Amino acid sequence: MKFLVDQCVSYRTIKFLRSLGFKLTKLRDVDLPSLSDPDVLKLAIKRDEILLTEDNGFGNIL
Repeated sequence: MKFLVDQCVSYRTIKFLRSLGFKLTKLRDVDLPSLSDPDVLKLAIKRDEILLTEDNGFGNIL
């Protein structure tokens, strides 16, 4: 299972999920930390990854 991790997700959460074997890509890892929420969602879909975020604003997009 692959995840695209939004910038608001804590390092501790990322570290924990990686320790369980999940593959995570942080937006910072792909040099895109300042994308708008709709563009972050589009990127996750394009990369066939599950978007992991703590941003409540995504509820308005879906």
